[in-house]
Amino acid sequence: SGRTTGSAAAVLRGLLDGTDSVPGLVLDDELRWMFLAALAAQGLAPVDELEAELARDNTASGKAAFTLACSAVPDAAVKDLAWREAVFGTRLSNELLSATIEGFTLGGPELRAPYNGPYFEALREVWEARGIEMATRVVRGLYPGRQDLSGRPEEHPVLLATDGWLAANPDAPGALRRILVEERDHLLRSLTAQAYGTR
Repeated sequence: SGRTTGSAAAVLRGLLDGTDSVPGLVLDDELRWMFLAALAAQGLAPVDELEAELARDNTASGKAAFTLACSAVPDAAVKDLAWREAVFGTRLSNELLSATIEGFTLGGPELRAPYNGPYFEALREVWEARGIEMATRVVRGLYPGRQDLSGRPEEHPVLLATDGWLAANPDAPGALRRILVEERDHLLRSLTAQAYGTR
């Protein structure tokens, strides 16, 4: 609920600025970035705050965490930039690519839904244009597998789109097809678990 989200955000904010504490909790750089990413995904961590944190932790891991948090911001233009950087860009290292993808997948599904179709359309191009490690990060990381149940699990649009792509691309590289099959299976299990949970 909104109240729960707001109270959780207030706790994170208190821990970050030092007005709150949890016995035994050591607020190291990794945890600070994790909290900031959670706030950023709710639109509660402005870019200047993220930049200030990066100035404080200007390390390789800090830069990756900053990239993740920036890509998590719930704004259509931010998501579009993250998508284009991950799918079509060539300047990101493996670590920054993974951070961009993870940030993109945070936040409400309504911001990611417009990319479900383009994901399948881009698969072969991504696979052919990238080395296998980076292509795997993109294909696996951007698979639209974070879905809520609506109707019967096996009739979910993303499952049907995956099946459609596999049927239309029998000649696709085996490694690419295997990733799609695995991600499809993960999604079906998630949706089936949701279905059982509502009974």
